[in-house]
Amino acid sequence: MIGLGRAGSIHFKNCIGNRRIDLRYLVDYDVKKCQKLIDISFLDGTKVLSPDQLMTALEDEKVHGVVIATITSSHEELVIKSLNAGKAVFCEKPVAETYDGTAKCYHLSQLKGHPLLCAFNRRFDSTHCKVRDQVRAGLVGQVQVIKTCSRDAPFPPVEYLKVSHGMFHDCGIHDIDLIMWILDEKPLVVSSFGHAFHKEVAEMNDVDTVAVTLKFPSGALALIDLSRHATYGYDQRLEVFGSRGMVQSKNPSASSISVSNDKGISDDMLEESFTTRYQGAYRMELDHFLDAICGDDVRVTKEEALAACKVAQACEDSFKFGVPVQLQWA
Repeated sequence: MIGLGRAGSIHFKNCIGNRRIDLRYLVDYDVKKCQKLIDISFLDGTKVLSPDQLMTALEDEKVHGVVIATITSSHEELVIKSLNAGKAVFCEKPVAETYDGTAKCYHLSQLKGHPLLCAFNRRFDSTHCKVRDQVRAGLVGQVQVIKTCSRDAPFPPVEYLKVSHGMFHDCGIHDIDLIMWILDEKPLVVSSFGHAFHKEVAEMNDVDTVAVTLKFPSGALALIDLSRHATYGYDQRLEVFGSRGMVQSKNPSASSISVSNDKGISDDMLEESFTTRYQGAYRMELDHFLDAICGDDVRVTKEEALAACKVAQACEDSFKFGVPVQLQWA
């Protein structure tokens, strides 16, 4: 495993808690932090390496897969090194910073015959999966509108935001992929608006609040509501409206308690962050990666990962230039 940051900490816990995994190496710049974590976890067989020692891990014939959870700018290089070393790769989204870089990684995956999984964790969330299944089964009829709401809590560390690759590629790409996965369509045109309400975000020439609309060939409209900070908890909602009705994926709360009295109705707080809201999804996608190593098809295809990258860039371009962006698909 490479990287022990926000996502890496989740993957580390899931790796050591999965009976199918023998974590042989943990690679990170903060060697002391990693070694302490290895020691308190009683992982006697796990070696801690600095990034300049990476090839020691990649040249180990007993290593079958690599989990990459580093900053976005390093993904492409690490994916290529891992694939060239004959390893299956699980990579946090996006696989690369550019469309061409992403295509290069997938081409190498096909050439080497080793799976590459772009970790769109929301595809593995049980509630989102149920929504997709019901939509595909025709429960709502002809889809007319699909909405997602994704609001972070707590406000991400500024140091993370500086290397996150921006609001559209870091946050929006999740919603874009989820919508296209549910509809099984690619948008024809996108339009985006955004604003930075946080001074720290404005200073890095990014935005923290975004509204995106997408129009699909079937006529379906998609609306994406993004925010870096919701004071009331991690807000994740999905709704699909069609000719026969509506299906929703609502926010789970920390408990099922709801209080009603003469002062009104009070519900429990939402999940604190993505680490708890999607903890089951993170475990499921890791298990899927293990299945892929054993020969199963990768659930996120090359075409889907490239499409999400292309649409995210179109959304960013629409915001920057203030005009809708038309998309062409082969």
